[in-house]
Amino acid sequence: MQTISDLERRLEELPILPTVIVRLLALDAGGEDYFEQVLELAQDDPTFALRIIRLSNSATSSPINPISSLREAVVRLGVKSVTDFVRTMAVMRIFLPTTAEEKSLWVHSIQVAVGAKLIAQAAPALEVNPEQAYLCGLLHDIGRFVLFDKAKDQLNMLEDAHWQSPAELVQRERELYGFNHSELGQRVCEKWDLPQMIIDVVGNHHEFDLPDSLFADSPLGHLIRIVQMADFFSVLVMFNPDAMSWQSDVFEKVLHDRCVLVSSSEPPLSAKQLHAQAGRIIEESNKKVLGLGLGTAT
Repeated sequence: MQTISDLERRLEELPILPTVIVRLLALDAGGEDYFEQVLELAQDDPTFALRIIRLSNSATSSPINPISSLREAVVRLGVKSVTDFVRTMAVMRIFLPTTAEEKSLWVHSIQVAVGAKLIAQAAPALEVNPEQAYLCGLLHDIGRFVLFDKAKDQLNMLEDAHWQSPAELVQRERELYGFNHSELGQRVCEKWDLPQMIIDVVGNHHEFDLPDSLFADSPLGHLIRIVQMADFFSVLVMFNPDAMSWQSDVFEKVLHDRCVLVSSSEPPLSAKQLHAQAGRIIEESNKKVLGLGLGTAT
């Protein structure tokens, strides 16, 4: 059984974070030349360019005429969608999914990323950058990816523990390992020298009684709660694949109990507001999952 100290030493074996992510983080999404900068970044990597063009010609995009240039593809998909796609592909290069369990974890991470982004957009008063919410959602379970890569036997023990919610997952991890994946994920983000806010979200996304002195009514506190809500939503639909067909009142009651009541603080969205975003979260997640060749999210 490997301890967190053992795994922390093995983090040195991880490759550095792809340059594409570092460059994307440095871009100003509000800048006049943001489109051209994203296009240039995608052009620098033939693999990204090929996958973006393929995605723009997929059944989910359905162009009238086949798209053959990267510029056309970026226009078709939208520059922000391409940014999300490139970020996801870049991280996938480090943790390439090979088993059904690894693919399922990737689907969950993409679903949380999309969910966090849409929740942030639906709660503008919180002033959380939706693109930052997407990246935090994508990386929130990066510690579990390390367990797949460096301690698969331990992760197999966890899968046999039959957890049903994010809170139960953390409890089982502590019982089995003596640490949880958010602590390990925080160390990964520190190794990659990511912005402190991302490090804090990854390290605290399973903390539901955030200290008011640090997180109350702050951009960081709002961002953590947004990722938490998206995480709970994704786990809910993962264990209940028919949830989207439930009666509205039933679904909203479950959303309130399982996704809204994640902390003692004011939630980012009400159950009714989250219900209004649920279809988009599933639809946009499925598009990204299909584009990455991972199957479907539901």
